[in-house]
Amino acid sequence: MSSGTAPVTLQEFDGTGSKTEFTYSFELYDSTNEADDVFVKIKNPSTGKYDERVVGSGSNDYSHNASTKKITFVTAPAAGTKNVVIHRKTDTLNSVATYQAGSAIK
Repeated sequence: MSSGTAPVTLQEFDGTGSKTEFTYSFELYDSTNEADDVFVKIKNPSTGKYDERVVGSGSNDYSHNASTKKITFVTAPAAGTKNVVIHRKTDTLNSVATYQAGSAIK
């Protein structure tokens, strides 16, 4: 059995305190509904937990361009190591394919 590489569905970036644009490399499932295609989180230095961000124009918000794969924050995330996380939404409830028991997947 050959082993392949797992698809990239999450990327971590280092905030600089001035950089507002981050480009991810993974593919989206549905570029027609781009606001729901990715989750964007920034690590809160006070709590150590990741706070989810939303598409919008408020100071904690961002914009998403699915065709260029860019997330642009209204306000740059603080400087930190791997404190910006962008990951793809993967719907586990609505299957894209149905597999039969005993079938071969290649």
